[in-house]
Amino acid sequence: LGRLNDKKKGLIYALKAMVLIIKEIPDAKLYLVSSDGKNQELINTINQYKLRNNVIFVSFTPNVTKYFLDSSVFFFTSLTEAFPMALNEAKAYGLPCVTFDVSYSVPYQSGVIKVEHFDYKGLAREVVKLLRDYNYRIKMGMEAKLSLNKFKSKIGRAVQQECRDRY
Repeated sequence: LGRLNDKKKGLIYALKAMVLIIKEIPDAKLYLVSSDGKNQELINTINQYKLRNNVIFVSFTPNVTKYFLDSSVFFFTSLTEAFPMALNEAKAYGLPCVTFDVSYSVPYQSGVIKVEHFDYKGLAREVVKLLRDYNYRIKMGMEAKLSLNKFKSKIGRAVQQECRDRY
């Protein structure tokens, strides 16, 4: 989910990871949901990596529920992020998440598997592990969903306190 043309989203690492993922799981699919859609550079990269049958472009939609429900794993390749809304949404749907271990990932411990920054091979390895091991995937998905309760509580308390302080 996000702006495909924004280099900070790390899409090239998602595509490089997909090359390795489909070697292990040939029918794996990567959904790219975005408002800026395909561009020629992206199409060329997908053709270069021979991913035409494994990458699915989805035009912007305010209702991404279908794509979360159709997914088994969410991998998040942003290189920098202030507040990773898409990661939180994926966790709310109980999707285990694989992400780079960068500044935005610090508060995300449960239900998130972190790999070294720029390590697309690590992303691929962890996604394959989740796709192959149903019980592990379910466990990580449950952790992801439950972890938001703690996060929500902290935010809720902070907002309540701010409101009390203001009024």
